[in-house]
Amino acid sequence: MGIDAVVVITGAFVGGVAVLAAGQRMLAHYDKMNRQEHVALMDAIRGLAERMAVVETRMTAVEERMTSMEGRMKAVEDRIAAVEGRMAAVEGKMEAVVGKLDFLIAQQASA
Repeated sequence: MGIDAVVVITGAFVGGVAVLAAGQRMLAHYDKMNRQEHVALMDAIRGLAERMAVVETRMTAVEERMTSMEGRMKAVEDRIAAVEGRMAAVEGKMEAVVGKLDFLIAQQASA
């Protein structure tokens, strides 16, 4: 998922930069264009806007998924911390049992 997000964002950025560079070159010659070329340029700009809207929608979805995953990871971290706490409690009880056994063994040895 993380790699997918990077690929989508990088692809959108690189593609957008390339299209914008081409658009800037066309705009530099805008005054020299005839009507048909003007219409083609406007169509290309509309197409770019539509593609950018699609990319924005995808990026929003990726952001939502990442936020959801962050929440899940936080829940997992909380569970791990709870298990570690329980394990520490069990370890303490086991040490107490070992201490009692040592005491009983020492008592029987002296008897």
